[in-house]
Amino acid sequence: MESSATSFLEPFFDTARDDPDRPAVVDNGLVLTYGAFAAWVLAVAAAVEPRTAEPQPPVGVVVHHSARDVAAILGVLAAGRAYVPLEAHHPEARLEEILRRVGCREAVTTAENGWQPAVEKVITLRWAPAPAASAAAVLTPACLPPASRPALPA
Repeated sequence: MESSATSFLEPFFDTARDDPDRPAVVDNGLVLTYGAFAAWVLAVAAAVEPRTAEPQPPVGVVVHHSARDVAAILGVLAAGRAYVPLEAHHPEARLEEILRRVGCREAVTTAENGWQPAVEKVITLRWAPAPAASAAAVLTPACLPPASRPALPA
């Protein structure tokens, strides 16, 4: 299978760069602009960026069905990694078994629920909405993920 020359995230990042103040997501009354939302996505991508050229295991994402979950998933994909959703309300033993079976060594948490995944690295970000000006400045072409890094091998 041949990978597309354009990342499926490219239109999202284009909009974030060209119109950072445009509303992108509404979550429980919180309106996030494309610029702020893209800053969240890029923060996750930077946190899970592969440090070696070797294939990387998937990243667990502890989900609570919020905008943060979407940003975490898109960030993992932007870093060229695969993700495994971990439903926060499921039994801990089941979640630990999923982590073990798929070989996750990292997990992104999007809210405090009391459960910490048993992995080498738990990533918890500051999820504050970024001012549009600083978010737009973050979105330089050099920092956007290249289309040549698919999350899964072709």
